[in-house]
Amino acid sequence: MKIILIDIGNSRIKWALKSGYEYSLQNPIVHSKGNIAEKDLWKFSAVESTEDKVCKVIISSVLDEPANRYLKKQFELLFPIKDVFFVRSIASGFGIKNGYQQPERLGVDRFVAMVGARAITKQALVVVDIGTAITIDLLSATGEHKGGLISAGLGLLRNSLGRSTANLPLISDSNCSFPATETESAIAGGTILTLAGLVNHIYSMQNNDYKLILTGGDAETVSPYINAAHQIIPDLIFKGLNVIADEILK
Repeated sequence: MKIILIDIGNSRIKWALKSGYEYSLQNPIVHSKGNIAEKDLWKFSAVESTEDKVCKVIISSVLDEPANRYLKKQFELLFPIKDVFFVRSIASGFGIKNGYQQPERLGVDRFVAMVGARAITKQALVVVDIGTAITIDLLSATGEHKGGLISAGLGLLRNSLGRSTANLPLISDSNCSFPATETESAIAGGTILTLAGLVNHIYSMQNNDYKLILTGGDAETVSPYINAAHQIIPDLIFKGLNVIADEILK
């Protein structure tokens, strides 16, 4: 029997097929507030065969509840199952003790990423997810979440400059040069170094026991400007979902 692991971000749905203890990543799908084009929706059902059915769908989603309910109905119609499980941030579980006073308010993507990081190493961790937003979370060697922070990611920073000023362009350039001699490079460098500086500052405040892990769509772009040794794990969320799936199925 197969399990589908799904990570729903603000604009893309990343997913993987889990069989046994392993999983294989599939091609991402674009969505708009939970709406998936029919041609993309059927890509999920195409993984089934007569002999090998999907028995469970496990989802980490940053969308709001109405969008999640709509998605749940779509998957229940797509597969002959009623076992569509949305992961929630909880006070304690899967090796993590949530540091929030209201545990459910911690973004589920941050919670699942910490579960994934904890599965890789039992060291104290600084977990950085650089996507639409950048999130930084501190995790002790015993799995205690110390808290974290959230700021705008590269795209949001650049869009803000392009749309909130009279003469600055919207850019997608990832070339960072300093000092820059033209506007596009100045914006590219300034926004990249803003994020790198944030990570460098937070990491410098921790003792040497902490390991630094990066994930997210812009991790590779920011990585060269991070001073400390670090590891990039693109599928960190799926490592967390894999752990959660194994625990649920015990």
